[in-house]
Amino acid sequence: MEGCPIAANPSKNIHSGHRSRMRAKFLKFGFEYFEPHEIMELLTYYSIPRRDTNALGHKIINHFGSISAVFDAPFHEVEKVAGKSTATLFKIIKDLRRIELIDRDNNSDTRDFRTRISEMLESRFDGLTVEHMYAILLDNASNIVSCEKISEGMSDFTRLEIRKLYDLTLKYNVVNVILAHNHPMGSPKFSQTDINSTKNAQSMLLNMGVRVVDHFIYARGANYSMRELGILEAPEVW
Repeated sequence: MEGCPIAANPSKNIHSGHRSRMRAKFLKFGFEYFEPHEIMELLTYYSIPRRDTNALGHKIINHFGSISAVFDAPFHEVEKVAGKSTATLFKIIKDLRRIELIDRDNNSDTRDFRTRISEMLESRFDGLTVEHMYAILLDNASNIVSCEKISEGMSDFTRLEIRKLYDLTLKYNVVNVILAHNHPMGSPKFSQTDINSTKNAQSMLLNMGVRVVDHFIYARGANYSMRELGILEAPEVW
């Protein structure tokens, strides 16, 4: 009838296409622009095929506090919060990561240390639009124990978190650290701030029994070493 409003289609879901948009966002940017609960939401698409999982993503993060805490939690705790299918999915992801690290270590003799560092930096920094800083933690035999993000900032700056860096060395029981950060704007040169903050961290951490043995920049698809350029005096540990 003329003048009567057209009734909305009750079968039309206001969230229609949301999963496709989330997947497209991930494929374009990775997890760079995802909030923690959105990461959980995306993962649960593969354990809960036909249901809005945004609320579940919030629930998981609110309960455990962080993504790392989710994957560190016992299976039964995750199951209580998120259900058996999701807990199983998270266990698969965690165990697959462990198998990957073992496999990389078993095949590490096919790549020299510098190549392994280059591949690690590319996987962490390629495509990022803001600066991130990572700590590569080495054991006494110069094996890579872990690579951990310690800060992120703006397009041309990130902070060197010395206390967080020291806490990581305690967590992994290591004394040798390589720092690395990216220059999204493309400059391959270490700034004076980069140099000063690295030397300051090196001095402070040495008093705590930790050695900063290098600092890398990743820019324009390549990486550069302070030690190799003669900017940083440090022992060669590999």
